[in-house]
Amino acid sequence: MKLEIRDILSSIEFGEGKKRERSILSIAMIIEMNSLCLSEAERVSRYSMLLDPTLLSLHLNRTEHVEIAEELSRIFIESKKILNGIIWAIGKTDGDSGLIPLLNIILCRSDDFNADHISQASLSLEKILFNIEESDFEKYSLLNNKKIVDFLSF
Repeated sequence: MKLEIRDILSSIEFGEGKKRERSILSIAMIIEMNSLCLSEAERVSRYSMLLDPTLLSLHLNRTEHVEIAEELSRIFIESKKILNGIIWAIGKTDGDSGLIPLLNIILCRSDDFNADHISQASLSLEKILFNIEESDFEKYSLLNNKKIVDFLSF
């Protein structure tokens, strides 16, 4: 994993307040930017107000997408606080890299969710599922988990 990404994830895990929120925004925008097929000019046009120039030039491979989503999920699950922005950030992933980490959050922490958390998790899950090929659903046995089904029918 790239050093810049490790630093941002560390700020999410150990930072407080505005620093943590800024780091969540940064990782979400990096995920989104790398999930879209954008030219360098489009990256600058869309994200220069939100990301430092060094972060604008980061290109993530498939493995890094998965690692980031898994690490965000771990941070969320282990945190004493509900970090709603992490759910939003995972929702920026393409389907394959974000689904299992998001489902793990729902399985482990949805009992602690309030209405806002449920709404954000539902929106993120909807976005991720929209980006998964229907033929790939059978790979995701977690979708058949009773707790997930109950969450989705809330």
